[in-house]
Amino acid sequence: MKVYHYAVPFNSKEESDRFFCEFLGLGKMRDFFAPKDLMKALFNIDKEVEIVRYGNENIDIEVLIVEEPIKMNKFNHIGLIIEDRDKLLDKAKAMGYETMIHPRDPDSYFLFIKDIYGNLYEIKEM
Repeated sequence: MKVYHYAVPFNSKEESDRFFCEFLGLGKMRDFFAPKDLMKALFNIDKEVEIVRYGNENIDIEVLIVEEPIKMNKFNHIGLIIEDRDKLLDKAKAMGYETMIHPRDPDSYFLFIKDIYGNLYEIKEM
C-alpha cells in the first residue's frame, strides 16, 4: 500500500503557496476547481472549491482553498520526515509559524508546526 495524497484546508492560495513552496520546499504540481455538486456530495460544501496540489517524488499534498473555518479534529496531523529538523524549526520561527516543542529524551524532542490555517505537522528527522 502507498499513500496517494494528503488533503488539508487553507484559507488562501497565497498562504498555501508560502507554506508548501517557500517553507517546505515542495513544487506546485497543478491547480484546478472541483465542481459544486462534487463538493456538496463528498464534503457538504455547497460551492465550487479551488484545489492546489504540491509535492515531490516522496509526497503529494492536496490543498482545498476554503473561506470558512472547518472544524478540525485536534489529533489530525501529517507526519513529515526531513533531513535537518533544527534548520526547519529556525525557518518556521523566522516565517512566523507556531511551533510546539516537547522534550522526548535528553537528546531529542517532539516538534509540531502549525500552518496559518491550523493544520498540524509532526516533524521528525531522518
